[in-house]
Amino acid sequence: MIFMKFKQGFGFNGIGDGGGGGGGKDNSETVRVLSNLVLAIGLTYLTMTGQLGWVLDAIVSVWLLAVLLPILGLGAFIWWAGRDIVQGTCPNCGNDFQIFRSTLNDDCRALF
Repeated sequence: MIFMKFKQGFGFNGIGDGGGGGGGKDNSETVRVLSNLVLAIGLTYLTMTGQLGWVLDAIVSVWLLAVLLPILGLGAFIWWAGRDIVQGTCPNCGNDFQIFRSTLNDDCRALF
């Protein structure tokens, strides 16, 4: 039975390149611990200074804008389109059509 272990990554973590340190351990655990520590320190600071509520309010406000703005915009467009639509019949071919009044030039507006 042959057991082989292939080196993963790009070799910048000091494993197998004579760099020493780390004892051949992957750095992902160290990065995870440090990022959790930074997050805990940041949240503690924001809580102690009373700014955590402001940060949460800002996140909720941005989320609400991202959700509500498209809905309100769509509603405004439907309202505008309902007021600006022109329905009629083509005088040449007799087909029914719908068009926005704002797209017509002055000669066509006199017809409607």
